[in-house]
Order: sequence, then C-alpha cells, then structure tokens
Amino acid sequence: MRKGQKAAHRKYKDNEIDIFAFVSITHRNVVFSKPLNQVQLTIVDEHMKNNDALRNIQDILKDLQ
Repeated sequence: MRKGQKAAHRKYKDNEIDIFAFVSITHRNVVFSKPLNQVQLTIVDEHMKNNDALRNIQDILKDLQ
C-alpha cells in the first residue's frame, strides 16, 4: 500500500477517507483495508482465500461511524 507517485500528501475534506481493495484473481476475492500507519502490509494467502469480502467492508464502514 503506497501513496500515489505524484501526491506527497493527500488533502481530504471532512469525513473523507481512502479504503484500499486488494484483489486476488486466484481466489476471486477482495480484502478491504483502511489506511494504516505502517510502511508495509502483508496479506497471507490463507487470509485472502478465506476472507468474507462483504463482512470485511461492512466492518470497516461500521468502524468509521
């Protein structure tokens, strides 16, 4: 997960946030994530394979309220 090449800092309006979608073609699945205060994110194959994408995005949206 990295910032855009040309954007050193993203400017957001109130109540705006990025949500990242990591797609696995092999498992036909998606893992959603809020921005994290870390340099690297590793999603292990088992988590990608067993992720419930709908529940994952619902949990993130609920957490943002």
